[in-house]
Amino acid sequence: MSNFPPIAIAFASAARLSAEMDNAILLGQQSGSVSGLLDRTASAEKTDAKYTRKQQSKDKRMTDILDIIENMRQQLADLEAQMAQRFEALKAKYGDDVIGGMATTFLTEDELAELDTDEQKLQALADKLLDDKGNVKPQYRHLEEAEYLEAWQKAQKLKPVVAKYDGRNTLEANERQEVLEAAHDADLIDNKAKITLSENDEYQATVDSEIDAEGSKFTKTYESTGFDFS
Repeated sequence: MSNFPPIAIAFASAARLSAEMDNAILLGQQSGSVSGLLDRTASAEKTDAKYTRKQQSKDKRMTDILDIIENMRQQLADLEAQMAQRFEALKAKYGDDVIGGMATTFLTEDELAELDTDEQKLQALADKLLDDKGNVKPQYRHLEEAEYLEAWQKAQKLKPVVAKYDGRNTLEANERQEVLEAAHDADLIDNKAKITLSENDEYQATVDSEIDAEGSKFTKTYESTGFDFS
């Protein structure tokens, strides 16, 4: 038989029951906290994976652009070699003043009167012997002069772009667009697939922006929890 009075036993039982209920509540809260932590961890891993794919996509696009620039540089070297060869052939016909000789042959006196420099003369000749796409017009296809001018005009379009981005490893969006436009004008057949892929840059930028926004949203949610994951 117990030596404690009934009232003491009742109080002890109530206290134990209260402690057990508090412990159950605490365990439930802890369980919820762990569950929330696991959910946030999974969300963080998902966001990290998206950032990784985003960076890989950016790297691939940049590699394609740099490859295009390198091919433009090679094409420019080829064009300049062609021009040098054709220029020597034209010297046999016009003497040392090849550009002046071509201008006198194909341009009228009125047209010549407005031209002061060799570059102006070459541009006027190109306008006359080449079509809007920079190709030799059908009636001039048999002429060495027309072939020289075709190479010259293509080189003129490539030179500033190749010089501007020489040695660069990264380009901004507007700079990549400039390269793509120059590549189109130069008709770089080997780069058609890369040009097409890189032209989706505007769409990809939108996707990247959405990923960034989602990452920022997650960061704010993460900071509001007060948890230290380190």
